Amino acid sequence: MKKYKDLDTDELFHLTGEYSNYVMEFDYENSGTPVCIYEFYECEYQEYLKEQDQ
Repeated sequence: MKKYKDLDTDELFHLTGEYSNYVMEFDYENSGTPVCIYEFYECEYQEYLKEQDQ
């Protein structure tokens, strides 16, 4: 896994798109507030990348 600060422009563009989808689909009524983009990258986004590799 690359460190967040080492992502290139294309990777950051993809990450922000996926984060935007995550925020739009987030269940605010039952879960409070979504995680920050850094935490999203460290957890949810890594799971997404693993699924894409399979």
